[in-house]
Amino acid sequence: MKHTRLHSLICGFCSMTMFSTAAAVDYPLSCGYMPRSDKKNPEPELSAFESCAKQVGESDFEIAPAHLQKIDFGPQGLAVIYLQKMVFYIRRDGKLGRTHFFDNGADGFSSGLVRTIRHGKFGFMDTQLQTVIPARYDFAFPFAGAYAKVCLGCRIERHGEHGLVVGGKWGYIDRQGKAVVSITYSKAQLPPPGE
Repeated sequence: MKHTRLHSLICGFCSMTMFSTAAAVDYPLSCGYMPRSDKKNPEPELSAFESCAKQVGESDFEIAPAHLQKIDFGPQGLAVIYLQKMVFYIRRDGKLGRTHFFDNGADGFSSGLVRTIRHGKFGFMDTQLQTVIPARYDFAFPFAGAYAKVCLGCRIERHGEHGLVVGGKWGYIDRQGKAVVSITYSKAQLPPPGE
């Protein structure tokens, strides 16, 4: 699927809401995911589905049980789902973990961890979608080996479909969330870990 078509599909279905059926009242939000293959659809593509989810609490969502049965979960028991202009990983039991958009898709796992977003802040979660480093950074890059570059006070400036992270104080953290290079440097002056 071409980059622009994928982007249009994601933007289009992530904000849809439908209220035409009883199921839609219970689960009024539309979402997108890759369905499992079957005889009718042996080669499925990323698709939009109505009556898929509902919001629970301030920033959490619940996926309709009928849709949990249709999602194509990978070998780790995870799938990607698009909802309300956000992207999430989802487990077979319905547990969701919001992640960062990367190239119009879900951020990839690196060193067993993936970025998560909570209340506009970045942290990291594991393959069970458990938060292992709380979301307290204004931006974080993926782990590269044992360390991840993070910032406080930075912001993302949009340039078309892409963003550039500017300003703030930078440092490195390890897989336990401990600062191994204090978060006190400008981005340009940040030394690599171990120096």
